[in-house]
Amino acid sequence: MRTKDKLLEIGGKLFEERGYEGVSVRDVVKATGANLGAITYHFGSKEAFFGEVVSRKIEPIMRMGLTIVASGKGPREKLRAMLEAFAFYVLHTEPALKVLFAEALAGGRRLPKAAIEAIIWRNKKVAEVLHDGIRKGLFRKVDIECAAWSFFGMLTGYILYKPIIAGQKRHSAYTEAYVRRIVDAAMDIFLDGVCRRKK
Repeated sequence: MRTKDKLLEIGGKLFEERGYEGVSVRDVVKATGANLGAITYHFGSKEAFFGEVVSRKIEPIMRMGLTIVASGKGPREKLRAMLEAFAFYVLHTEPALKVLFAEALAGGRRLPKAAIEAIIWRNKKVAEVLHDGIRKGLFRKVDIECAAWSFFGMLTGYILYKPIIAGQKRHSAYTEAYVRRIVDAAMDIFLDGVCRRKK
């Protein structure tokens, strides 16, 4: 494995475990066996290195989103596919992305531009699906912007409170079955609500 790729892989794991502030350049180079100047040589700074780590982890979910949006599925099916893809990637496949939430809570100063653009793009695509569903009479009229934030916001608690919710060791991934349960519940509440329907 190339030194740069090794730094990104190991660095991602360290950021997941300790957060941005808890990881030093020395920690990364020591864990990878690289020389002390490797981070500066390949990335320029610790902050730029962090940005590259996050950007690489975001790319796969962006590709999945493009595939879903371009599919011939209906609005309801697209929403589920988008939430499911995001949930499985963040909660099960790539839990290291939770460092984004930690940085957002810390004020967002170090959030990479690619991450901010990806979040805006994601919400825009959800808004397009909601508009399409409203136009087709499948969804009622709602505040599209807030609905898009709320849609993915339903997963935030599972990311922030994973040790409490799942009773698992800190930093371990949710099981596939549990993530599917999360998606089922979120879709049911988002699309159908919790109120009993009037007869």
